[in-house]
Amino acid sequence: MLLSHSPDQSITQQKLEAHLGAYSGVLSQEEDPKSALQRARITEIYVLHVLPRVGEWEYAREFTQMSPDIGAEEKEVGDT
Repeated sequence: MLLSHSPDQSITQQKLEAHLGAYSGVLSQEEDPKSALQRARITEIYVLHVLPRVGEWEYAREFTQMSPDIGAEEKEVGDT
């Protein structure tokens, strides 16, 4: 909802970075599938909607390549 109503996405960016950063240390094979899917969706919103709105195109590309939440197929699409 913040994406469509806020002209400045820097606050949204900070909140999502904090949220995603909190998960970076808890990745494991035994993770709940629902939590993994939720984190993947949040990552998608962050990369596709928030970062471009703050002009962070190159960082979005780098984040996509380094993120464990984005599958190999999606990474290949991002390279083309």
